[in-house]
Amino acid sequence: MAHDRTHVEAVLLATSLFLLLATASAIALVQPVGPDRPTELALVDDTGTAAGYPTELAVGEAGQTVVEITNNADEQRRYTVVATFDDESVSSGTVTVGAGSQRRFPVSFTPDGPPGRYRFAVRLWTGTDTTGPPDLEVRLWVTVTGPEG
Repeated sequence: MAHDRTHVEAVLLATSLFLLLATASAIALVQPVGPDRPTELALVDDTGTAAGYPTELAVGEAGQTVVEITNNADEQRRYTVVATFDDESVSSGTVTVGAGSQRRFPVSFTPDGPPGRYRFAVRLWTGTDTTGPPDLEVRLWVTVTGPEG
């Protein structure tokens, strides 16, 4: 009987050690978020709060949000930004953000129909080359209703 108990304890100890090592490895491999990232991209309102998104609009009604780019790097960076609504460009351009600072600019779009659910997306590339996937992307879903609601 004592032999069986020792075997169970050894298996439990080995399993616990394996789980501990797996958890430590996963934590070490996770990409950092927050200020440790060189660039941040967000949709905010006029005060810089992540709120007030245009998620419900009528056909022909303008929606507006503010794009905020934060450069946490130690040097100035240039970014290319492309905003799309229903996969059609509504705004694009380049912006330079100083070291340790941020820039905000408004983006607006007007759905022209038909009613449905559409994606508004802002994509950011570091530099001026927009080939390949963007470095960062934020998006939101917008429900578009008929002109009478």
